[in-house]
Amino acid sequence: MVALAAAIALPEVFGGREPVSAAQSNRFLTFSVILVTLVLQGLTLPPLIRTLGLGGSVGHQAEEKEARRAMIEAALDHLLRTRAKDRPEFADVYDDIEQHYSERLATLAGESGEGDSNPAHYARAPGAEA
Repeated sequence: MVALAAAIALPEVFGGREPVSAAQSNRFLTFSVILVTLVLQGLTLPPLIRTLGLGGSVGHQAEEKEARRAMIEAALDHLLRTRAKDRPEFADVYDDIEQHYSERLATLAGESGEGDSNPAHYARAPGAEA
C-alpha cells in the first residue's frame, strides 16, 4: 500500500522530460520496496544476528545435547519409578545406576553452560529406602 501511495503521489513528468506512466512508476516503486525491505534486509539479517551473538546454539550438536539430556532425565525418572516398586535389596544397584546417570546429566549441563538440570532432583524416589 505504501508503494502504491507513493506511486500515485509522483508527478506525471520528471524534470520537463517525457511523461512517465503511473504503471511504470508503480512497478518501479514496488520493485524497489520489495528489493530493499525483503531481499536486502533478509540477506543481511542472518549475518547481523551471528555478529551480535543473538542466535544461541544452532546446529545438530545443540540438538544432540538436548536429546541426550532428555533421554538421561527420562532414564532417571524411569529408574526412580522402578526403584519404588522393587525390592529393597536392590538399592545398591539402583544407587550405582542413578549415580552414573546423574553424573552424565551434570556433565551435559556443564558442557552447555546450563545450570537448570539438577541431578539432585533424582536423588531418591519418594518412599524408597537408602
